[in-house]
Amino acid sequence: MVDPMAWLAAREPPPPKEVGAWLRIDPVEGETMAGVLSAAAAEELGEALARPGRSQEAAYHLLAADALMTYACEAAAEAPELEMRLSTMLADLATTDSSSGPSGA
Repeated sequence: MVDPMAWLAAREPPPPKEVGAWLRIDPVEGETMAGVLSAAAAEELGEALARPGRSQEAAYHLLAADALMTYACEAAAEAPELEMRLSTMLADLATTDSSSGPSGA
């Protein structure tokens, strides 16, 4: 079982409190930490894209996506096959669009 919240809590330094409130990910069975965090980043990016214009909520979703992708890269660096994992994560993120946000779900 992969527990992203426990993994994030163990980071040094820990996520900033302002961003930490947006980083809520349930434990997942049968997935890598990098995969879980990358998927959560893509979801947050979709949420940001679903709110075009200058929206404070969109900005928070974008910051959460950035933080989650950064942590996904850290997790990938801790595992074997780094280049393959990073390539897969970036490809998945590149296919994210506003349809994964609340209006398209």
